[in-house]
Amino acid sequence: MKPEYYNSYLAMFNFLDKYWDEFQNDDFGILLSNMSPNIWGNKMPIDKSMYLDWENVLSEVGFIEVTSQPDINLLTPYIIKYLSKQEKKFNINLTDIYTMLNLRLG
Repeated sequence: MKPEYYNSYLAMFNFLDKYWDEFQNDDFGILLSNMSPNIWGNKMPIDKSMYLDWENVLSEVGFIEVTSQPDINLLTPYIIKYLSKQEKKFNINLTDIYTMLNLRLG
């Protein structure tokens, strides 16, 4: 596990988790539950492939952010790519989430 990737994973999860109350989409809720690093004491998601998928998205583009507090605005395009992979992997619908993220990008 690369610390810079893990910090950005936590930032992504916390950012998306804040939107749960707004969207309350069942697919989104299931995804967040699987992504949550808070459920188990080892600070990893229940399904470790959730983190590994994030690491793969960042590795594909050569992303490196070494700060302990990653900039969510810089992460947004990677979050969209990550969610797209999860949507296909789990056959879920995250259209509302994409709309919100694309609005953030302007």
